[in-house]
Amino acid sequence: SEKLPSDVLLPWLNRYLEVMTDCIMAHDGVVDKYIGDAIMAAFGAPVAHPGPHAIRDNAIAAVDSCLAMVAALEGLNQEFAAQGLPTVRFGVGLHTGKLVAGTVGSRSRVSYSLFGDTVNVAARLQDMTKQLAQDTPYPVLMSAATYNQVRQHCEAIPKGKIQLRGRAEETPV
Repeated sequence: SEKLPSDVLLPWLNRYLEVMTDCIMAHDGVVDKYIGDAIMAAFGAPVAHPGPHAIRDNAIAAVDSCLAMVAALEGLNQEFAAQGLPTVRFGVGLHTGKLVAGTVGSRSRVSYSLFGDTVNVAARLQDMTKQLAQDTPYPVLMSAATYNQVRQHCEAIPKGKIQLRGRAEETPV
């Protein structure tokens, strides 16, 4: 946003958000909100999916969405480069667990959102991708809670336990 005029910035940002949102929605994810150039999404919310394998299926959908986003970003960055626009780098944090979905706010303004420790851990993992996952083909950090659900579906490289900001215990990643 510092280097682009607003008439270029907004179409560029909207194009990026559109492509990434399409990847999320194609895997039955729900976009909770856009936070600047970040996307907060959930799988299995706002309505829980029934069945004994729902948590696993949602975790697999989240991973598949990430893989689709990485592939789509490659093409999108080629498009941006051809137009002389900046390319995009991103990181994704994945965590599986319980959360609360609901409307919060005041009499004047309300907003639907997702809350809870699960959301916080995913956000902290995303932040850690800047240090731990930027030079990898897949700039994704997932907690052990997510990996335990998807281990039959994909391979991952253990990063060990890391101390996430605001957490008392280290998180296996």
